[in-house]
Amino acid sequence: MNPCCSTGVPEPPSKPLVKEMTSSSLVLHWEPPLLDGGKQILAYTVEYKETGVSVWQAAVPFVAGNSTLIDDLTPGATYQFRVSANNEIGISRPSPISDSITLDAESGECSWEY
Repeated sequence: MNPCCSTGVPEPPSKPLVKEMTSSSLVLHWEPPLLDGGKQILAYTVEYKETGVSVWQAAVPFVAGNSTLIDDLTPGATYQFRVSANNEIGISRPSPISDSITLDAESGECSWEY
């Protein structure tokens, strides 16, 4: 079977990046997967976790495009994000995990940990 022409789940999207941020929200952006599994990408699922927590939680279960606003985050907390692509066959493996993002509780600024 030729992998370029087979039908299946998509490849993971790119590592998500933060584009804008406040003390309790951010805009996350990613690039679509290089291979869509032979079917159109229908949506993306965005997950997050706080540093020190091992369980990923759905931040936004259905995103039509390749960026989204995530709000109701805790000021001063440090988060990581990942994204999965969905087509009619199924859900991709998660993207590479974002850099750790710390929301500033005081000024609304943020910091990235590499």
